[in-house]
Amino acid sequence: MAARRYVSPADDNVIAYCGRILATDPSNAKAIRLRKEGLTQATKQAEELTGKGRYDNAREVYQALLRLPKEDGLDQEDLTTKLKQVEFDSYPVVHDHFLGSCKGTLKINSYALSFVPSGGSKDGFSQRLFRIRIRLDDTLKIEANQQSYRFEAASSKNDRNRKAATRELHEKLSRRLPGSVG
Repeated sequence: MAARRYVSPADDNVIAYCGRILATDPSNAKAIRLRKEGLTQATKQAEELTGKGRYDNAREVYQALLRLPKEDGLDQEDLTTKLKQVEFDSYPVVHDHFLGSCKGTLKINSYALSFVPSGGSKDGFSQRLFRIRIRLDDTLKIEANQQSYRFEAASSKNDRNRKAATRELHEKLSRRLPGSVG
């Protein structure tokens, strides 16, 4: 408990240790209490991690909670919803520069959008969704960190297909962003 390892790592956490004790002594009051407290703390921990933008860590905690037996009284539907909110959807894109371009991945979850460039580009960014604005002109334009970034879907070499894929990407992102401009 002191190390805040409530549900992970897999074999070194409060729930695992309590489970071992309860397997041999099902009425052990201290193990029952610690298990219940561990579940409560794990749920709080996942919410704290989400609030701090540590989505991968929050995802690991939610996944660990969902692997536990349903008898633990956890709201499986709520945990599944929260897990989906921290998981990222990824889209391969080409980031257009004033001169040239670079490839990378746009990643979005229910809280943030980021661009992760491949190679040595330093054009990556990550920003909370409420600070992002997008629009579609010839390219997908994303305003973040007081800068404007231009992207195209990297799914096709054919100009017409790429424009259609870029429009589709804009629609997918628009559904996730509050206050976006179409």
